[in-house]
Amino acid sequence: MRPRRAPPTSHAPVIPLTSHRAHRARCEVKGTQVVALAHRRPLMDNPGTMLNEVVKVESLSGFRLRVHFGDGYWGEHDFADLVKQPGEMLEPLRDPTYFMRVFLDYGALTWPNSYDMCPDWLRMTMDAAGEFRRPATTG
Repeated sequence: MRPRRAPPTSHAPVIPLTSHRAHRARCEVKGTQVVALAHRRPLMDNPGTMLNEVVKVESLSGFRLRVHFGDGYWGEHDFADLVKQPGEMLEPLRDPTYFMRVFLDYGALTWPNSYDMCPDWLRMTMDAAGEFRRPATTG
C-alpha cells in the first residue's frame, strides 16, 4: 500500500499588488479634498507603457472617488457597495474619514491598512457602469 500524500497546502501565496510602506505617493490638499498623484513607473520592460494606471485620485463625499487614468479617461465611482462587503481588510474603510485617506502607490488605489485595488478591475467596473468621461481633445 502506497503512503498517502499530504493534501496540498493552499494555492500560491498571495502577493500584494503594491507596498505602500516602500513607496508613498505625493499628496496635495485642496480645501477638504486630498488629491494623490501617482509615482510613474514603466510596466514590464517597456518604458513609457502604462496599463490602466491611476495617475490621480480625489476624495469626494461619502465613499465616492474621482479617478483619473494614465490615458486621460476619468470618472467618479461610488465604493459604498464595496465597503459593505464582509472582510477584515474592508472594515477600516467603512469609516468615511478613513476611506478618504486613499493614496496612490504605483498606479493603484491604496489605503493605510495596505488594502489596494487592482487598476484593471477598477477600470472594467467603471466602464461597465458607464462612469467614464473621455479626455479633452486638443486641436
